[in-house]
Amino acid sequence: MSRIVMFALAAGLSMPGASQQTDADFMKKAADAGIVEVEVGRLAMEKASNADVKAYARTVVVDQARANEQLLKMSQSRNVSLNAEALKVDLTLPLTSDKGAMQPTTTQLMALEGAAFDRAFLDQVVKDHQQAIDLFDEEADKGKDKELRDWAEKVHQTLQDHLKLAKDLQEKIKPPQVP
Repeated sequence: MSRIVMFALAAGLSMPGASQQTDADFMKKAADAGIVEVEVGRLAMEKASNADVKAYARTVVVDQARANEQLLKMSQSRNVSLNAEALKVDLTLPLTSDKGAMQPTTTQLMALEGAAFDRAFLDQVVKDHQQAIDLFDEEADKGKDKELRDWAEKVHQTLQDHLKLAKDLQEKIKPPQVP
């Protein structure tokens, strides 16, 4: 295999003639993305200085926790192994006492405070939601499992709604321009 092909495959790029994402691959990637979204959202619920950012974070956490539960149920009925413990959300526990090590994104955000945190959080969720939308688009268009395709389409709409809200908040809280 050529170095270019090996690099592209290692980077997760598709090559002509390469096999498409399987439904099981999608479920694993969606689970990983969902775990990060809940963790980052929970952090923003605790640390955001702007009330609208806190409210947005809560919306993301609640919606994503629901999607994670649905995904976990579908994975179990299809014998796809996901991190069930990480997909379950207990909002009564503080984030720092929750299970396992934190994601690198969460650790980076924890170092920030105030408006800097709010802006970095929104920048991160915009990036994450754009990537998730691409992932869910592919499943909705090309997935083999009809129930999973339908679910991906439904969650895709929620992701688009979250993305729009995040972009609106970015505009609302951006620092004033200095002439």
